[in-house]
Amino acid sequence: MNIENLTATENISGSWAAFINFTFNTVTVNTIAEESRNDDTRLRIIQLYVQPIVGISGMVANILTFGMLIKSGLKKPSNIIIFGLTLADCFLVISPINVVEFTARFLHSKETANYFGWECSENLARFLFILNRVLTTLHYWGGFAGTSLPVMITMERFIAVFFPIKFASIVTSKKAFLVVVSVWFSIVPVSVVTFGCILIGVRVKNSYLQRQLSLAKKRKRPSLKTTRTLVAIALIFATIHGTYFIMTCAMVDQYLNHTAFSIVFDEIKLILVYVCGSCNFFVYVLINNKFSKILMNMFCKR
Repeated sequence: MNIENLTATENISGSWAAFINFTFNTVTVNTIAEESRNDDTRLRIIQLYVQPIVGISGMVANILTFGMLIKSGLKKPSNIIIFGLTLADCFLVISPINVVEFTARFLHSKETANYFGWECSENLARFLFILNRVLTTLHYWGGFAGTSLPVMITMERFIAVFFPIKFASIVTSKKAFLVVVSVWFSIVPVSVVTFGCILIGVRVKNSYLQRQLSLAKKRKRPSLKTTRTLVAIALIFATIHGTYFIMTCAMVDQYLNHTAFSIVFDEIKLILVYVCGSCNFFVYVLINNKFSKILMNMFCKR
């Protein structure tokens, strides 16, 4: 009798263990599924709302920058370089407002979208596919050039600050144009921008403290404003891309494990890149009075 009771007790205990194990596994699976759904929701919010808002704002800001530069004139080497950087920023913010890619990624059924991801005729789908590739290429090209042009800005200001007498002969409009064109096919590290900004900042501060004559101040004031504007652009570039690098290093484990959160985190980092391609307009307007006056005249004509 005792043996039978013991056997029955063991069977009941085994059943409870199996039930508890099943319940635990079910809860774990449900938790993972819920987290996956939450990550998917976050991903859609970022890609369909946050990034497009930043992209549209950046495109409008860059178009306004083109208008200010044209009104200001493209004879100055610094304006030519800024024009090239603005063009790169325009290409960069194409991605978050690429409606063609959105329709293929979100607005279709996998069962009926047989042609390149679009629910339409084969010829139209082929055209959309080619258009999407072109827009994507422009996006990457803009990002590629956008990492090099701040270096050119730094070098231009470096020459202006350290070699003011020879600046006019070294940096000309034609040379600036050739550099901007050639820089679209090169890449330079962010460290050059950061180091150059530090040197320029120290030099500008020392030069400012050494000025004694008011006439000298008036003559160099436009150059000082230009230096402040361009150095601010370079510093913003270095800060944002440095933050991007730090965020990437901090998430190495997530990337190695290919977690869903790493995908969402990638989209968050892209927002930083799009902000970098959108904020230069505000630097021009807030720091340089000439650009702010041009902007006011564009919308408030007397």
